[in-house]
Amino acid sequence: MIGACPVCSGTDFQNAYRYSRHNVVRCRGCGLHFVNPQLDDAALQSLYEQEYNYAYFLQRKKSICQLARSRIGFIERMVPPGRLLDIGCMHGFFLDVARARGWMVTGVERCVPAASYAREQLALDVREGTFEQLTLSAHSYDVVTLWHVFEHVRDPHAVIRRIKALLKPGGLLVMAVPNIHSISCRLQGGKWPWLAMPEHLFHYDAHTLPALLAREGVPCFCVKTVSGDSEGLLCAGIGGAIKNRMPSVQTFSVRCKRFVRPVRRFVAGAVRLLKLVFTPINGVVCQMGYGPELLVVARNESDA
Repeated sequence: MIGACPVCSGTDFQNAYRYSRHNVVRCRGCGLHFVNPQLDDAALQSLYEQEYNYAYFLQRKKSICQLARSRIGFIERMVPPGRLLDIGCMHGFFLDVARARGWMVTGVERCVPAASYAREQLALDVREGTFEQLTLSAHSYDVVTLWHVFEHVRDPHAVIRRIKALLKPGGLLVMAVPNIHSISCRLQGGKWPWLAMPEHLFHYDAHTLPALLAREGVPCFCVKTVSGDSEGLLCAGIGGAIKNRMPSVQTFSVRCKRFVRPVRRFVAGAVRLLKLVFTPINGVVCQMGYGPELLVVARNESDA
């Protein structure tokens, strides 16, 4: 049970969302949302091993690599290629893209099959285990990245302190997390996919995450909301709901199939059109600070 908020040290919490396996509370002092009580380490590890769909990320390799190119391009507008550490690197697609652009890359991944894929299929330097357990060289990285990882971290202060020790003076910490104040969360409430996951221990916004980093002496100089991993999430959810309610062609007789196929093609086309409509709207939403993903960049201002 968490007794004090890690952002403001407050102790006044209110229940926000309740699920079958976890309860999400909100700190009345700063607005941070977090799971309380949290699953123990054994339960979390079992969840990652038995329920986490790592194969899904392999199936999305093309779109993940496209997003990785956008992310590394964003970083290169701030610093030239150097040494980069990606925490929670999964199959290593982001690292592979960064290496091709001249970065010297290292990854950390707790999932054995994903880490093995990165090493064996992509020939990447990926260390297997949790970030807290592994030995890494101090003051040796120009950039440390966490793409949808920090919300899984049980002790955010300890992780930030360790990252700070690994960064060179002036090095950058770049991370993305789900945005609890996004319009998609406001619309979906307790059905927001990222909120319903018990392994998402903390839920940050544009105030709470920079405040937490500032407490550890790693001030943010860039805070914005983007689409990121959730590109087309709302559209995909609407389209998926429609298509899931459409019966398959095989359930109909031969005479009916010729009518069902055109309907299903029409629905597929409508979903593609829906995505085209939502894309410019999503851009405006992100500019207003209500995008589904929060992207922050902080600088290590301590001396080596």
